[in-house]
Amino acid sequence: MKTKLLVLALLLSCVFTSGAQENKDEQKKKKADVTFSVNMHCDKCKARIEKALIWEKSVRDLEVRLKDKTVRIVFDPRKTTTEKLQDLIRDLGYTCELIRSPS
Repeated sequence: MKTKLLVLALLLSCVFTSGAQENKDEQKKKKADVTFSVNMHCDKCKARIEKALIWEKSVRDLEVRLKDKTVRIVFDPRKTTTEKLQDLIRDLGYTCELIRSPS
């Protein structure tokens, strides 16, 4: 009886571990990371870009670095594209060049 319970517990452990790994792999597919070079000049530029991008539903994380003049965006590639994010920044009146493609 104890052997059967031990085998059952081992099987259940394997099933749940396998499911957890699949879930992690699925989460990775839901995120892409891209970095743009943007011609921002001041804190107002930085705030304007942050305000526009933070409301984009697909954006999961955002880092706007004025010193480096870069915008790093982690987004859901099922909901938007790199080009659409780039166009959003350009629509604000900034030049925007891709410097690192989605990972």
